[in-house]
Amino acid sequence: MKWIARTLFFLFGIFLMSFGIALIIKAGLGASAWDTLFVALSETTGFTVGTCVFIVQGILLFLNAALVRRPPEWLSLATVIVNSVAIDISLLLLLEHFAPTGMVSYASLGLGIACMAAGVAIYVPSGFPKSQIDGLMLALHARFGFGLGASRIAGEVAALGIALLLGGAIGIGTLVATLLVGPLIQTFMPFGKKALARLVGTR
Repeated sequence: MKWIARTLFFLFGIFLMSFGIALIIKAGLGASAWDTLFVALSETTGFTVGTCVFIVQGILLFLNAALVRRPPEWLSLATVIVNSVAIDISLLLLLEHFAPTGMVSYASLGLGIACMAAGVAIYVPSGFPKSQIDGLMLALHARFGFGLGASRIAGEVAALGIALLLGGAIGIGTLVATLLVGPLIQTFMPFGKKALARLVGTR
């Protein structure tokens, strides 16, 4: 039964993270680098944001494999699919008519950042494969010897650069998300691990 608990914990974390991403996008104040890329690609191609998440992370699956010279981590596609579907459900159904303005936009941004960070802190301890965005950070670290922080920044700079070429919009939300998501994940992670341990009956 423990695998069922872990699966439910994973799904809850992914959906919470995706809902947070959707809130940030709906706030209209700028999203994180990767999310800015997904939105810009969606506006350019006409595909949903979730579909663009799947396409980009599918490309990263092969890029990361080439960087570390190993076979692609096929199981991570399950995480990518759930993430893609959850983002589209959040944007196209749950928040379809949500169009915040003024202070509500800033509240949406703040709540979205908190939900995104909490979702990551919940799904990561479940033991399921990570997203290919995190995989890129690890691949750059392994191949070129960059620090994890530098590898993360390199990936985000590349994503933001491509987004800007596609006409993606950046704003205060881009800066705030970049600065706060990482530290918030680190803050929430111990609580996520404790909650999972209690759920599966371990210490």
